[in-house]
Amino acid sequence: MGAVPIMLALASTGASAYNTRRTAKKQDRALAEKIRTQGRKQQEADARVNATLDGMKGSNPAAERAAALSEYVAQVRANNGGQSGLGTQAGRTSDAFTEAAADAALGVTQATDRLAGQMATQDGATRQRQREGREQVGLGTDVGMIRREADGLAYLDDMRINSIRRNPWLDAASAVMGAMAGGMGAGAGAGAAGGGMAGAANGLGNLAGIGAGLAGGSRYMPRPPVPISAANPFGGYGGGR
Repeated sequence: MGAVPIMLALASTGASAYNTRRTAKKQDRALAEKIRTQGRKQQEADARVNATLDGMKGSNPAAERAAALSEYVAQVRANNGGQSGLGTQAGRTSDAFTEAAADAALGVTQATDRLAGQMATQDGATRQRQREGREQVGLGTDVGMIRREADGLAYLDDMRINSIRRNPWLDAASAVMGAMAGGMGAGAGAGAAGGGMAGAANGLGNLAGIGAGLAGGSRYMPRPPVPISAANPFGGYGGGR
């Protein structure tokens, strides 16, 4: 095999190896980008969960209790607004009545405040749990949306990875060079084999020619002895032709 077929074979192998390595690098980069994208989405979900947990850790019913107490007191005072005029209505008879009415109104106010405080305490805890429940529902919704977005991005990344293919032109060039190298090598081998067969044929031809010469005789070969006769009284060997 000559130098040209060897060079073509090496070029074919190198082109195929380069195409394989180049395709693998592209796939690796696309896969790394997919991993980074999924990592960012995971960090986003983790941040949302941590924010909710931090809020629940410091959660207390103080705000809900204050809001409920304010609502109760305002409603009670609105319903009992006429009690402040018990000592000023027409026909009062003495200051004792006014004092008694004021004491009664004060007692009602104090009792109302006490009951309102107790009810606000109970209602505040209930409202706190309701608020935390809404936050947990919101957390689940947000994490679900992040998850769906991550799944969509992963699907797109998978499509991008699967679309990476080998360069067909490099493969075609590699195949052509490989075929040329194989053809030239086979041609050289066939030429060498053909030369040997021709030499053998020539040798056989030479042998055949020698055999024919031996069979037919040669002008330079001596004839057999001639017997003595009337035509040839001397006998002896004849000369060559």
